[in-house]
Amino acid sequence: RDGGELAADAAEAVAAAAEGRIATLIVPADISWTDGGKAAPTGLGAPSGTIPCDIEAVTAALTSGEPAALLLGADATRGRGLEDAARIARATGARLLCETFPARLERGAGVPEVERLSYLGDAVAAQLAGLRHLVLVGASSPVSFFAYPGKPGDLVPEGCQVHALAPSPEQAARVLPMFARHVTRQAGPETATDAAPEAAPRRPARPTGALTAESAADAIGALLPEGAIVVDESNTCLLYT
Repeated sequence: RDGGELAADAAEAVAAAAEGRIATLIVPADISWTDGGKAAPTGLGAPSGTIPCDIEAVTAALTSGEPAALLLGADATRGRGLEDAARIARATGARLLCETFPARLERGAGVPEVERLSYLGDAVAAQLAGLRHLVLVGASSPVSFFAYPGKPGDLVPEGCQVHALAPSPEQAARVLPMFARHVTRQAGPETATDAAPEAAPRRPARPTGALTAESAADAIGALLPEGAIVVDESNTCLLYT
């Protein structure tokens, strides 16, 4: 009813959403130009210190020697979450994948490299062919974006087991450091390190000549400052870049 109530209502909505419930906050327009209030976040405590899955089953899958991949989503695609995922991949030999349209993905020199899941179903089928284990970390099991006639909507390859390491998005970055420590201990002392494989520093040369999609991308890559934010405003452009 007034701006003073809005902060507490917003905190309650965020807490509900973090628990996986749908939360919609509808605010009268005149609230936007009234005095506000303050409220502490609700229900977003520190991680419990436990991993919400069968940790030994996921460990066994990743260390089985069979083709495996981690599919990252939510905040596992940036910062410490990405580094911990890379440690797990290095210790187990698993591939690192992320959702097709991550909300935010850190990239660049010094950042662990991660392969983005393709958009078209046929491309995903080729990308995941031969996998025997797919571990979800804050991501959903991959499905086709459209119902194509005569083609499956479920893009998990036949014979591939799906394991949920972090069943909900808000658990991803909380679970990864604990699981990374566990897996590196299981894999042996030679892999028990905080270092993670990183992308090599490289930039394209400044382009000359005609302006094309490739030369425009090279110009951006050559001049982009460190820490820049690149907005993929038209998501399907990833098909061509």
